[in-house]
Amino acid sequence: MGKILVVLTNQTQYGYQPEATGLWLGEATEFVKVVQDAGFTVDYI
Repeated sequence: MGKILVVLTNQTQYGYQPEATGLWLGEATEFVKVVQDAGFTVDYI
């Protein structure tokens, strides 16, 4: 099937924006599990 690129960062926020960025590892792994079960391959950067 297709391939999905998952972009992860260790930045807590970007520039001067007050909003936090990123996600918990558990959120990323849940997403990857769902898309792999759907037949996609996953790459990370």
